[in-house]
Amino acid sequence: MVYQYEIERKEISQVTVDKLLKWLSEHNIKFLKTDHKIIIQHDDYFFLYRLDKVISAIKAGFKFEDAIKIITEDWEYLVIDVKKAAEKKSNHLLRMLSRVIGEKGKAKSMLEELTKAKIVIDDRFVHILGDKISSQAAYESIRKLIKGSPHSSVFYFAVSYKRHLKNKEREAEYYLSL
Repeated sequence: MVYQYEIERKEISQVTVDKLLKWLSEHNIKFLKTDHKIIIQHDDYFFLYRLDKVISAIKAGFKFEDAIKIITEDWEYLVIDVKKAAEKKSNHLLRMLSRVIGEKGKAKSMLEELTKAKIVIDDRFVHILGDKISSQAAYESIRKLIKGSPHSSVFYFAVSYKRHLKNKEREAEYYLSL
């Protein structure tokens, strides 16, 4: 069975469309290009699911080269809806987003550095892109910031949680190799 995925060309930049079409051609993936859409055909539904995440990450503001790693390197793309946590009060939403960004972007930069995940923040959502461990550590750390935890304890948590996840992964690999 062949599945289809459609992308509206106006939703992403022409440069990104060109990079995507080049990547699809290099990997022998069938596509049809029209004036308004790109229709991608593939027999693996999971591939198209991951491609949808790639397109969502690009729309959020990530570079194509980073977003395509969702397929090539099994990266994760996670989204936190801060507005839901803000309980419909705009001043809470602004405060929560400001906590994630930090003064002059320091909190966001520190989280990216500590977790090695990439983070994009817009007016309602926090978008996270990275390998499974990095993205999960960033996700949990940002949730703590939104809930009001002090920045210093969140940064410490990010490092220790990432270490914990790596140890769990090594442990799982060990038992799978037996």
